[in-house]
Amino acid sequence: GVGVDLGGRDGGAGVQVAHHSVDLRVDQLLRGCSALLGITRVVFGHGTLAQVPDEVARLGHTRALVLCTPHQQAEAQALADRLGTKAAGIFAGATMHTPTDVTDQAVSLGGGSTTGLGKAIAIRTGADQVVIPTTYAGSEMTDILGETAGGEKTTRRDPAIRPEVVVYDVDLTLTLPLGLTV
Repeated sequence: GVGVDLGGRDGGAGVQVAHHSVDLRVDQLLRGCSALLGITRVVFGHGTLAQVPDEVARLGHTRALVLCTPHQQAEAQALADRLGTKAAGIFAGATMHTPTDVTDQAVSLGGGSTTGLGKAIAIRTGADQVVIPTTYAGSEMTDILGETAGGEKTTRRDPAIRPEVVVYDVDLTLTLPLGLTV
């Protein structure tokens, strides 16, 4: 394999390539480029929810807080069970236009409200996001965040708001009401 060292040798600038086993430095390079370019990794298909633990690990995380609305707590618990020891817990308090006093640290499972909570945590803490949409809100692919502070709704835009990974599991949309799917 090939190892990549961005630091250069002897303090010099440049890229050094050596024949060694591939390690996390290559993945870190790709993550850094994706973040810099505003690229979101998309995982799509049937049963892709099973890949979430690998996506959390790929981003270099050992523990993730699972976010959801109160209505989706059972699905979030199933996801936390799937994450196993990588799940730091579940926060089932996502609300529309994320209140600024609720957010603190994130994997988001749900629609626009849950995605917004994950975005708010990411912009405040610099945490990476894995978003698993269960509706067709579309927020998961944008760099826009709607928030409420002191009763006032605001919208802001920042490349750091855009999630690093979006996992579309078609199976999660099969039970949506017909009016939402057509």
